[in-house]
Amino acid sequence: MIIKSFTAESAAAALKKVRSEMGGEAVVLKTRKIDGPGDNRVEITACIDKVSVARASVILPEQKNHLKSDPRKPHTVPTRFEATDSASNALDRDVSYRLTMIENTLEKLTGAIVDGKENDSEDGDIGEIEAKLRHADISESYLVSLRGKFNEEKQASDGKETKAREILKTDLVRLLTSGINLKNGNRVVFLGWPACGKTSVMGKMAAHLVMQKKKVKLLSLDNLKVGAYEEISSYADLLGLEHDNPFDTEIKKNQADEILLIDTPSISCREGKLKELQAGVEALKPDYCLLVISALTRSSDITELLDTFKTFKPSYLVLTMTDLTRRLGAAVSACYQLGIKLAYVTDSPGGIGRLELPDVDSLLSSLLNEEVAIASA
Repeated sequence: MIIKSFTAESAAAALKKVRSEMGGEAVVLKTRKIDGPGDNRVEITACIDKVSVARASVILPEQKNHLKSDPRKPHTVPTRFEATDSASNALDRDVSYRLTMIENTLEKLTGAIVDGKENDSEDGDIGEIEAKLRHADISESYLVSLRGKFNEEKQASDGKETKAREILKTDLVRLLTSGINLKNGNRVVFLGWPACGKTSVMGKMAAHLVMQKKKVKLLSLDNLKVGAYEEISSYADLLGLEHDNPFDTEIKKNQADEILLIDTPSISCREGKLKELQAGVEALKPDYCLLVISALTRSSDITELLDTFKTFKPSYLVLTMTDLTRRLGAAVSACYQLGIKLAYVTDSPGGIGRLELPDVDSLLSSLLNEEVAIASA
């Protein structure tokens, strides 16, 4: 095992150094702010368990000569391999999670024998919480932030027990919202990657507003997907709503007594299409931009996703397809990185079902692998 500390101007920069030298298998042990007048640097201490000679020579260059293999001795090949695709990364996280949980259990049992009493802490320590969150696909940048808050709380508690689970719950509360209070005259744009369920979310919101006796009109700016206008027309016909043709030379302004819901084309990173879409959205002057992501989106893809849509300045996040995976960390990672709140969740991948308000206790239980559903009753 190799343990090393990295110092940088921010937690993100220090974490980048960790990943650069130690790779994706590195585990963050401790995060602290360096005390000193005018010194705002952050120090991250990380470790890596099984390491190749090549990797060790990068981490510890001053000991490079001592790490060279002796040709007279058999070379031990590491049992873990360098993951090269998403499936391998997922398997790696799962193995790492299980090993960490075993180590934590052994430590607790050892501590109970030494102390002569059982460790009945319901919340567990920060290491166990971090292991579970990694398994739930939470980004490392969020984990660094969480550990920093845990350390601050521990110092302020003056020796009293610090419950990592409660700190996590408090932090999750600030990432959730109790819904959006849409008013007559509002315009709402739905953004997202292909196959995220964006159009279905718009249909579900339309049904929700109709049930509240509000007047709704649908609009689609999607000129890429075959049958996009017909899909919007189907929702409008089912709910008895008006809808505008996106190919009209001029889109009629919505009346002051109606809410306009606007679908957009599903695009990834094509710069020309993004600029065209942004110009169309800005022309409509929406009151809210909802970024829709699937629960199947991995945290490793979140940065690219956010880079694609951050110029639209999303107002809230909507999480779809929560019934198709147990790992919901991508939503937390997205909210943390964008600084926005999770407004709605839905576990129905089609146009049926309802939008639900996120419930912090259910989300917390899901992230810690205690239960699956995150929608409130």
